[in-house]
Amino acid sequence: MDFELSDELLALRDSVRKLAQEKIKPRAREIDSSGEYPQDIFEAFRDADLLGLCIPEEYGGSGAGILGLTLAIEEVTKYSNVTGLMLLLTRLPTGPIMISGSEEQKLKYLPSIANGSKRSAFGLSEPGGGSDVAGMQTRATPDPDVEGGWILNGTKCWISGVRQADWFTVFA
Repeated sequence: MDFELSDELLALRDSVRKLAQEKIKPRAREIDSSGEYPQDIFEAFRDADLLGLCIPEEYGGSGAGILGLTLAIEEVTKYSNVTGLMLLLTRLPTGPIMISGSEEQKLKYLPSIANGSKRSAFGLSEPGGGSDVAGMQTRATPDPDVEGGWILNGTKCWISGVRQADWFTVFA
């Protein structure tokens, strides 16, 4: 088994390292203390094609996979945890869609995350149980009044990316 990084992954790591040193390092303290997701950093990630690292090429991503995303997150979080979360939010909400979404859902949601035209958020944690999926209280039931619709009942907390999100993945 070969544990060496491919030339493509090494190039990705090096390009993200350069971006992080130029754009994130000088402002790291400001970024992390504000708790906001800076638009200019999001745009830098978009321009560097970093928003679709885990998204397959057929849906507009680079197909670099979880290892590519991990390398990118590792480089940016050397300076700022917030910027690492910004990249992670390209995977957490899209993972369930990639794993079990319909083709229609994949075509609707994945390309817009990869190209940066939409942002998503991830709702898992609940006030009484944190991220214990087995103890989750939120429920989704079919909406009898809306074809294909669902009714969500429950409470989520610590929804990562909620302020910027155009859509949400909510665990129920």
